[in-house]
Amino acid sequence: MPETGQFLIGDNPAVTIRREGNTTTYGTAFGDAHALVLSIGPRHLLVLDPQNVIGTVPRVLVSS
Repeated sequence: MPETGQFLIGDNPAVTIRREGNTTTYGTAFGDAHALVLSIGPRHLLVLDPQNVIGTVPRVLVSS
C-alpha cells in the first residue's frame, strides 16, 4: 500500500524488474526478470518475487 496517494493504473499494467548488484533495470523480458509488479487497484500492488513481504511504499516512490 502507498503511504499516501494512489498507484497509477495505465495501459501497461505490469512492469518487470531485474536486479543485478546495485543496478535495477525495468522493462526486461519476463523470463529475465526477478520480479513482476502489477497495480491491482489505486491502493494495492501485487509483486511476484521470491520473497514474501507485506509493506508500505514510501511517498517519494509513489510520486515518482
